[in-house]
Amino acid sequence: YCEVIKQAEEECDFNIAYVHWGAEGSHRIKEGLYEMGAAFIDSGADIVIGAHAHLLQGIEFYGDVPIIYNLGNFLFNAKTMDTGILVASDGTPSYRFIPGIQKDCFVDTVSGAEKDRVLEFMRSLSKGVSIDADGVITKSAS
Repeated sequence: YCEVIKQAEEECDFNIAYVHWGAEGSHRIKEGLYEMGAAFIDSGADIVIGAHAHLLQGIEFYGDVPIIYNLGNFLFNAKTMDTGILVASDGTPSYRFIPGIQKDCFVDTVSGAEKDRVLEFMRSLSKGVSIDADGVITKSAS
């Protein structure tokens, strides 16, 4: 995969490593994923986004590059669960997590207390990261 990322880096302006990884059904980050994400970034990925757990997992930075471990289910089944989408700003790399709820085979964004709850949960899962009230993700000062 690192070789594919290196090749893509030569041909694209923004290199997204979108990876099927992690422990399904767990909010915990599986051992070794940070190191794998770091290897992808060292190979040229501008961001690493994981999928497979079907649940929200945390966010970390490797250097100045984010590793988004899992955004949950966006549209998968009828279960009710927290989810979210990641929005990237044009120009300088900045990211925003927009919280939502999957329910009855639909996804909707949340507001008010529900938005605050999902944001706080995502913060609790993340290391070295600040997520403000609008969902803007920044690396915390060490």
